[in-house]
Order: sequence, then structure tokens, then C-alpha cells
Amino acid sequence: TRMVEQLLGVARATSVAELRESLATVQGVPWSYTLALDDQGDVFFGDISNVPAVPAALLSECPTALTPLLRPLGIHVLDGGRSACEWTGRLPAADLPALMRSDYVANSNNNHELPNLSAPLGGYSPILGDEDTALSLRASLGLAMIEERLEGSDGLGEPGFTGPLARDVFRLARNRGGELLADAIVTDCLAEPTGTWDGAEVDLTEICTTLAAWDRRNGVGSVGALVFAGLWASLADTGELASIFAMPADRDDPLGTPSGYSSSMNTRVAVRNALARVQLTLADLGIPATAPWGDVNAVLGPMGPRGVPGGQGSQGIFDVIESADGYGTWSGWTAALEGVAPPDLFGASYVHLVTFGPDGPEAEGLLAYSQATELDSPWYMDQLDAYSQGEWFTFPFTEAAIIADPNLTQIDL
Repeated sequence: TRMVEQLLGVARATSVAELRESLATVQGVPWSYTLALDDQGDVFFGDISNVPAVPAALLSECPTALTPLLRPLGIHVLDGGRSACEWTGRLPAADLPALMRSDYVANSNNNHELPNLSAPLGGYSPILGDEDTALSLRASLGLAMIEERLEGSDGLGEPGFTGPLARDVFRLARNRGGELLADAIVTDCLAEPTGTWDGAEVDLTEICTTLAAWDRRNGVGSVGALVFAGLWASLADTGELASIFAMPADRDDPLGTPSGYSSSMNTRVAVRNALARVQLTLADLGIPATAPWGDVNAVLGPMGPRGVPGGQGSQGIFDVIESADGYGTWSGWTAALEGVAPPDLFGASYVHLVTFGPDGPEAEGLLAYSQATELDSPWYMDQLDAYSQGEWFTFPFTEAAIIADPNLTQIDL
């Protein structure tokens, strides 16, 4: 019931300051982060949620034999045989991460530490998650996109955000892993275009040339994204992915790391062998290496396949969308090349963009999975089609806009 009270408090807040006060008073958010902005230009990030009252001191004073085994998995165990180790209640809001600013806050499924590059958060109970943790490629890309837009260095125009520019940033469908690695991988591959897989020696010239021409994006028309996705899946499958960067990700240099292609001969041979595996697999499936990303990252339906942008988050793709079956595995990647049914999608289910205009909020968005699960429904793939084509719907927000919508249907109850 406190969650309902919390949702009402959020709905009634007229500023991020009021929202923060409501979160701190009710503490009815069950687990998620809250990000918000208001029409005064203030932004908020916080993990003011319902967190068990387990401070760092209690964790350090109450270990068990299981602690060293479970702690790396993010599971905390307290000694249940000692009354002093019993926890009661929840951590107060003052002991939980929160940040208010006037520039930006962001989160891409990383921990609470870096909602803003200029304002790191830390010193909280480990029960909230490990600190001093390097960003994932996707989280790093999310912050890089913001910083580059504020600087005007992303090629999209003058510095700063507008609604259309934010939409353009999202539509770029950038692949951070590709941006950091593809050039060096191609150079090495073309210098020695041979790989071996399952005893077969493979000429890699064509597949490496395809990778060279890739735009380092995962748009539906991106040629070469297929090759890089297969390479990534194969390296993850063989355990070689962890060593691919010369400089691993560093918490203190979130945009500058990871960087560089490993100089290890073993790693480079493993990469060429993985490319051989990709080439042989695609040939067996009858899929050309030059197939555009939308031809293989596609959703199947009664009206035929629909290619979708985005891809796997671990590659450093901001817009995560892929098959939930075999997520992140080589077998899952190969199976998904034949298309994915809408119920099997994982990732960008709902996307929205809200701008404070002169007459109030202006909202656009998509329910990427569409609005119906029935195959014969006209809404089975309606918004998936729009998502595929990079189109967004305008959401009526005011009562007048809702009444004026030509598709409005009113039902008397």
C-alpha cells in the first residue's frame, strides 16, 4: 500500500524538489532508481527506495562462512545465530544516493555512482551495490552521448539539447564496442587475413572488408553490424572477450576507458579465429556477411519480418533489443539470425521523449513491442513497424489534445 501512496506522491509533485521530499517521506519505491526533471530546469537522480537497514558496519561485523562465496554474486548474508546481527526497518533516505542538478542526470543500468560525470556519488552501504565499479560499455556510451551533445561534438549541430536533437541522438544507434575496436581489428585482419575454426582454414578478406565498411552503428541498414555481433558473441562464448582491450575499463576514467586493441598475439589470433567461425556459420545458414543489420535483427509476424535497430547492450549499444532466448550466447545469436517472435523480444519495450514546450509537456514515444498479443489484431505489430522505421508517436497530454485526437474512442461504463 505504501507503493500506491508513493505513486500518488510522485504524480502530485510539481517540482523535483517536491518529488524528492515525497520519496524521502514515504520511501515506497520498491527497488528502482528515480530520474526526473521539471520545467524550472532542475533534474534529479536517486535510489530513495525501500532498502533494508543493513549499513556497512553490520555487514563487516556479521560475516558467515558463506560470505566470501556469495559476496561476489552481490548476495549479502548475515549471521542468523547472533541477535546483534538482526536487521530491522529500512535505511533512512539520508543514507541513500540522491543528486539534484541543473545540467543532467543519467543511468544506463549501471550502479548509483555516476549519474553525472561531474558529481560522483559514493560512501553508501554495500547492500546498494558495489562501488568503485567501472562502467559497462553501454553506460559509458550513454554518458558520452550526453557530453558530446552538450559540447556539440557529435556532428548533429550546435551544442545543447532540443527534443528533435535528443531523438536524433537516440536514432544514431551507435555501437561503442565497434567505435573502440573495429578499426584496429580490421587493420590486423587485413594484414593477416586467415583464421581457423574446427580444423578449417578460412580466408577472411571478404568478411574483414565488410567489417571495414561498417558505419559502427546498429541501424537497420548498417552493413557489417552482423559481423561484429557474431564476433562479439563468439569471443564471449570462448572466454576471450575479457582480454580484447589493451586498457580495461577504469572507474576513474569512464569515457577514456576501455581503450585500445590488445597487443597480445593470443588475443589477436583468437579474434581472427572467431571471424572464421562467423564466416563459416553465416555460409552454412545461407546469410551473406554483407546482409544489413535489419535483415537479421528482425521480428517475425503475419505481415512479414520487420528489421529493428539496436542490439546487445554488452557491445555498448544504448538501444538494447534482441532475443531473450539464449541472451548473450553464441547459440542465442545464431538462432536469432532466423528472426524473433514478438513475445521473445528483450529490451527496449517502451521509449519516450518529453520536452517542456511553451504550452506544457510535449511527449513522443513508442511501445516498441506494440499493443496486442493476438496475431489477428491490427495492433499486433503496429508500433513495431514505426520503431523499425524510426518513427515516433505524439502522445496527447492535455485534456484538449486528448479530446481532439481523431482516433479517440470513449466508452461509457
